[in-house]
Amino acid sequence: MAAAFRQQTSSVLISKKQLHSHRNIVKGMASANPFTADRPLQTNIPIYCRKVSLLENVRIPQPSMCLVDVWQSSALGPIVIHPFGSSLERENFAKPPEPINISLMGCAATPLGNLHTQRERHNVSKGEWISMAASTKRQWQQLQGRNRLCCSGRIIMAKQIGIFLLAIFLILATLFLFFYFDGPFLYSNLSPAVPAVAFVLSLLVIGSLLRTSFSDPGIVPRATPAEAMATEREVFERSDGEGVAHTRSPRVKEVLINGQVVKLKYCYTCKIYRPPRTSHCSVCDNCIERFDHHCPWVGNCIGKRNYRYFYVFLLSLSFLCVFIFACVVVHAVLVTKEKNFVQFIQECPGSLVVALICFFSVWSVLGLTGFHSYLITANQTTNEDIKGQFDGKKEGRNGYRNPYSAGNFFRDCANALCGPQYPSLIDRRGLVPVATQIDIRVTTSVDAVVP
Repeated sequence: MAAAFRQQTSSVLISKKQLHSHRNIVKGMASANPFTADRPLQTNIPIYCRKVSLLENVRIPQPSMCLVDVWQSSALGPIVIHPFGSSLERENFAKPPEPINISLMGCAATPLGNLHTQRERHNVSKGEWISMAASTKRQWQQLQGRNRLCCSGRIIMAKQIGIFLLAIFLILATLFLFFYFDGPFLYSNLSPAVPAVAFVLSLLVIGSLLRTSFSDPGIVPRATPAEAMATEREVFERSDGEGVAHTRSPRVKEVLINGQVVKLKYCYTCKIYRPPRTSHCSVCDNCIERFDHHCPWVGNCIGKRNYRYFYVFLLSLSFLCVFIFACVVVHAVLVTKEKNFVQFIQECPGSLVVALICFFSVWSVLGLTGFHSYLITANQTTNEDIKGQFDGKKEGRNGYRNPYSAGNFFRDCANALCGPQYPSLIDRRGLVPVATQIDIRVTTSVDAVVP
């Protein structure tokens, strides 16, 4: 797009006889594939120029700012440059342009002053070539919602990560105490495989936790202004008989999934009809595909793209808690055969701390793992289970049937844990299309004479 634009606006020729001194307007003719004034393609782009001597007593103040009006055309047409005057003579020549909005060839308007700009000046025989380039932005820099993005958009989390940091601290502190106080004894007196198994489980717990926390849970992009306007036009109604126009707020749409009618609710924040099983997270302020719940312990939403990692985290954490608690008990039993329990506590105080943490944590972790195991076999989410969307008791014997369930225990488990990894709907590393290049050549010429 930038190359095409440069090809169409390669130069502007300024001549003395094209100057209207009473209006300070210099009119020129484009030398390559110029434009006519059908409609504005780009307007009011501030470009800093040095003094350009035309013929005889015609001058543009130094330094000066010109506003360039470029008009789309299919035939030869004018390009107008307006010099501001001498009020800018004492301005710093290196001052960057102020932020303004531009729109090039259908691209979205972008504040040019907020972008990284480059300005190059190439002297020519009787004038100057001014090149002005604007760099692009990444999609993650414009992501809406209340998410925290790090590492150039590769990591996405909720902004409230205090409980997540507490969970990381508890896991790492417990593992450190276990390997420091219990690991050496179990390695030498029981088997080297015991601390090895604990180490493998620890890596699985930490890896699955970080993958759950740092992944895109399935954020649905918000509607663009054009898409939001199209949705508003869809719900525009006219009252019967009188023709008085009024609008009705969109509520739901009904779609058919596996013979079951499913209602798609309208999200007033994202301006979209939510896809099936999608819900808006009030913490992250985004719509999440297959929304399960927002988990503060992992610092992220649990949705379509990170649910399997969340379940692996729960399952491995359950095994790790039970395994470490059993190892500490075995350590205490073996030591108390020769010493009393008080001496064991004095020698290994960390073992008591590890046992207490595991004992009080294992019940909630095991309960949560069992609950999500049930949800996987039923192909439901926590959000659907709480609302009772597929609970037959609410509608008698002919209650709502789950249209997403395969009707088979093993197929539902395979779909949830071994199915394909869905791509992210937000291209966080993608580039935002913006104006990239503006080239203007200012020189002296008497090719075109305007009386």
